[in-house]
Amino acid sequence: MVIGASAAQRVTLAKTAPATVTTSSSLIYTLNLGNEGTADVAGGMPVVVTNQLPAGTTFVSAAPVTLVTSVSCAQGSPLLTCTVVLSTTISAGTVAASGPSFAVTVTASSSTGSITNYASVAEDGISAPPTPGA
Repeated sequence: MVIGASAAQRVTLAKTAPATVTTSSSLIYTLNLGNEGTADVAGGMPVVVTNQLPAGTTFVSAAPVTLVTSVSCAQGSPLLTCTVVLSTTISAGTVAASGPSFAVTVTASSSTGSITNYASVAEDGISAPPTPGA
């Protein structure tokens, strides 16, 4: 049994970033949370997000953007795991693109080429999220 989450909650994630970035410069990923379920996700609830940063990038920081009280991230190998504390309820039916958001800043690789970033969140917002990109 998961305390603090209902089977009727379905936390979702949307991520945006610039289409291009200069080598060795800052790159900011903005991650938004939504709720496609039928029950609200309570404000004050921590939501766990994992982010598989692209090879060659270096994690710099994470910060709240909108409707998020705090963000704390732990760098693992190869995953960044962030706990996001919501400052408000995510109402049932909220599309991720318009929900609470936070930013992850990384330093881009010093090599040129294409990079791909994957992130995931568990539907209940609390359990260990699935491995991003798997």
